[in-house]
Amino acid sequence: MKQRRMLGSVAVMLILAVTWVISGCGGGSDDSDGDAASKLVGTWSGTWVDTVWSMQGPITITITQDGNALSAEGTVGLTEFGLATATMTWTGTIDGDTVTFNGTATQLGTISGTVDGDTISGNGNIAGSLMFGAFTYTGTVSGDTITCPFQFTMPGGGAGTVTVTKQ
Repeated sequence: MKQRRMLGSVAVMLILAVTWVISGCGGGSDDSDGDAASKLVGTWSGTWVDTVWSMQGPITITITQDGNALSAEGTVGLTEFGLATATMTWTGTIDGDTVTFNGTATQLGTISGTVDGDTISGNGNIAGSLMFGAFTYTGTVSGDTITCPFQFTMPGGGAGTVTVTKQ
């Protein structure tokens, strides 16, 4: 029972971090009009897969733009662990072809990053009651598909990939 609870806690931390990563990964598109965020706006859905813990689930995120500001709300399916769907929010700013963003989830942690062209990079920290620690990520955008690998830096932490497509 203790191992299943620990695994569930690890999964929640990983999945929320991955959701934040997706919200940032969407910003790197190569538009002819020079607007880095134009392909980002909309609804994205797909799957997170943790290759260390052999688990997966659905992700959906909706991104909106108001001038040079972006915001996103997302959900991540955790039913594999008998848990409720997780939610998070983030905000970002657009400066030419660069999107900078920050996200947070109450009692879980923070994420920040930069999308430049078709590349994203950043880091975060899962703190609060879960105390899972730091993570890093990189990702790429190809057409309407985002692929974003992630890695927790704590020994025994999760690692895997998120893949989403624009709906």
